[in-house]
Amino acid sequence: MQRLLWKSRQIVILQRTKTTMHPRTIETNEKPFSRPRRKASDFEHVLQTYNCDSRRGGPSDLNALELDVIRKTKNLIVLNKGYDQRLDGNFDATIEKALHRDYPDIPKFRWIHQLDFATSGVLCVGITKEATSLGCRLFRERKVQKEYLAIVSGHLPLSPYDYQTADTSVAQSRPIVQKCVLSKLQMLIKDIEKQEVLYRRMKTDGYTFLRAKKTSQLPKGPRPGPTWLQMAQSKIVKSLKQPGYLLTDEEEAIISMRWKTMCKSEKEPFLHEARADHARYVKELELYKEQEQARVYSEKKYELSDNSDTVPDEASTRVEFRDKERLAYVLDFPIHEPSPNSFEMEISLNRNEILEKRGKAAVTIAYVLGHGDLHTQPVTKVLLRPLSGRRHQLRLHMKHIGYPILGDATYGDANPMSEAPSRMMLHAWKLWFNTSETVIADLYGDSYFETHDPFQSIVPTSDCVTTISRS
Repeated sequence: MQRLLWKSRQIVILQRTKTTMHPRTIETNEKPFSRPRRKASDFEHVLQTYNCDSRRGGPSDLNALELDVIRKTKNLIVLNKGYDQRLDGNFDATIEKALHRDYPDIPKFRWIHQLDFATSGVLCVGITKEATSLGCRLFRERKVQKEYLAIVSGHLPLSPYDYQTADTSVAQSRPIVQKCVLSKLQMLIKDIEKQEVLYRRMKTDGYTFLRAKKTSQLPKGPRPGPTWLQMAQSKIVKSLKQPGYLLTDEEEAIISMRWKTMCKSEKEPFLHEARADHARYVKELELYKEQEQARVYSEKKYELSDNSDTVPDEASTRVEFRDKERLAYVLDFPIHEPSPNSFEMEISLNRNEILEKRGKAAVTIAYVLGHGDLHTQPVTKVLLRPLSGRRHQLRLHMKHIGYPILGDATYGDANPMSEAPSRMMLHAWKLWFNTSETVIADLYGDSYFETHDPFQSIVPTSDCVTTISRS
């Protein structure tokens, strides 16, 4: 029995240690890292189903894993992570083990953010606690801007208007994408961030925040337990004004109650009402948010350049308008976890799924950089800018609009091409920490990191478009 107790304590300690080793970041889920591990047999099945290269799986020997260091300072190490490389875990070859091999004098490495196993690109690793804490805080406060490159299956139209109406036979089944000109992109990003801050505050501070706002458009409530007690007492007092009305024992008890002196069992009925009211409030808030987003997008203010004075007509003038200024795809599709500890994520297709499955807002900006062919099959290079950090967000959004990322063993096309891709073609291209505070900038120096384009040989491009605003 003592052995069993000791083992159970050991398991608890290991679980706590694991949670602290994976800080919450924008690249992972909002909850502590608890995804189920996939067995080798499961991975082989996925490779066969999605026609992926069977040699995939990353280096099996630590000596074969060479680190590509972009920059190293006393506070952090920035790597160009290779595809199919594990960050850590009980494996022979991981980036964590390679870091300890190459830098034995550094006692501990800390993940500021994370990349998926199959994704390559910029990866920042903290050396000091202070640098790691700062990096995680910037991610949490959405002061980090990231750009990805991806090769997707098929020729994604340059203009979102052309995407929506290119093929009338499938246009109705395609999801509706929003549009934004490059000159209005920063306005769109700021508006989205401003709205998210507003909704978060409404969700947490609901009652007091809404009372301060004093607007009839916002949902009412939620009302806390003490308010429900006051409402019950007011109802009883109102009933007493009726001639001949006699109080019951329960009503007499309610009249004499004071919230601060009530015991837990006495408070429970009112807290139950408060919880139900909060659930009602959250649903109404999500509905209000959805209607507000639809209203903003219907105004099409992000589709107009500064020198335009008319709203573009999708049927007749979309080509003329497209030629004036470049348009981006705005992929605004909420994402939810279909079941607890599920590896795969899903798009929330309707409001009921958003409410019942707690779908979280997810927005991705996408620019078409160029078209090409790979193994005689049409492909497109796209620039992706996530404005939120949901798990598998970029991969899910591209699949949802019908252009999955090549080599994606989880969400990719089951039969994309005759010859299997050697990797998932998603690369974290650029990353910038917005260290606008002078003290932070002096301590950590330039916080912009960029790698080469690994897909230049597949779809050559010289497009200098960027969504990162370093100001």
